[in-house]
Amino acid sequence: MRLRLVLATILFCLTCPLAFAENTNSIWFAGQYIKIGTPKARIFDKLVSDYKLRKVGDTDQWAVQDSAPPHRHVGIIAFKNGKVDFVNKSWGGGEETYGKSMEPFEIIYRALSSISEEGKPRPIVLELHESKDPEGSIKTIRLNFGKKTFEIGIPNMRDSKNAVSLSEILWP
Repeated sequence: MRLRLVLATILFCLTCPLAFAENTNSIWFAGQYIKIGTPKARIFDKLVSDYKLRKVGDTDQWAVQDSAPPHRHVGIIAFKNGKVDFVNKSWGGGEETYGKSMEPFEIIYRALSSISEEGKPRPIVLELHESKDPEGSIKTIRLNFGKKTFEIGIPNMRDSKNAVSLSEILWP
């Protein structure tokens, strides 16, 4: 079951239209395309009016949530010198998001078909990481291409509900 969910998450990432978009220098985040270096003044008013924001720490970094309950986590955006410096878009996680109905081989076939129909090679760098502590472990799968990274977090914590997370990240 866990393997199916992990495979479904990885392959959803590969089949996502934004993952193979021609322009890998922008990200669809909170209802608008955002690029590294976009002036904060151009996008912040829309974020404030349409979403629930929470400042993270002492920096100009913000956690963004849907304004309506259950306040789904949209992601994180950070600004430096009045411009976008980092965007982390949440794609959700767990069985509630991706379901159980699709068989892993169907997902793999669809992902590979989508890539081959594109007809354009995309260099992708795969990174795997595992961190362990007395409370459990977190495995991370990163697919890096251009300035975008798709990150899949697979927790195995002792005293909490474990849910796979999937994020799309745009780096400077």
